[in-house]
Amino acid sequence: SGTLINRRTSNTVTARIVEPALNVAKSANDSSWIYGQNVTFTLNVTHIAAPTSFANAFDIVVTDTIPASLTYVNLTIAAPANWTTNAVHNGDDTWTLTWTCTTANTCSLPLGSSAALTYHATVDTPPANGAMTGAATAVNNVAMTWTSLPGVDANERTGTNPVVQPNDYTDTASHTGSLDY
Repeated sequence: SGTLINRRTSNTVTARIVEPALNVAKSANDSSWIYGQNVTFTLNVTHIAAPTSFANAFDIVVTDTIPASLTYVNLTIAAPANWTTNAVHNGDDTWTLTWTCTTANTCSLPLGSSAALTYHATVDTPPANGAMTGAATAVNNVAMTWTSLPGVDANERTGTNPVVQPNDYTDTASHTGSLDY
């Protein structure tokens, strides 16, 4: 007759997810302000090295919304070579600054590297709209998105598409300043 052989099949497969991981941090040269003071803001974008990130990041977009209590100083937005910059006055006493790094601009942020993005803003003096008074504070926010493939792919996670999940190619940071009175 024969020998009974107990065969087992394993359904276990080990896979390593290969995707980019970025971080944005925001700082200022001062957090306690006086009216009319020029404040330098720095956004540090870091492409985190292994074991967190194993892949290139593409189409990096960093957006900083300057609150009404601060006014962007024209022509001070700065970035490394091949990044594009844009500063837009929103008409409601706020500004939106954008830095973009795309392969179309031959821009890249290699694994383990970082980029410093900077600009200057002036603390508004009353009676300017939105000027801080007393113990008021101003929260200045930045948001960043990126992709894992160059160019456009409708099914790619971008940090902005609520349909494609998980959608975690995004990071945010903020800086809070107050009046020194």
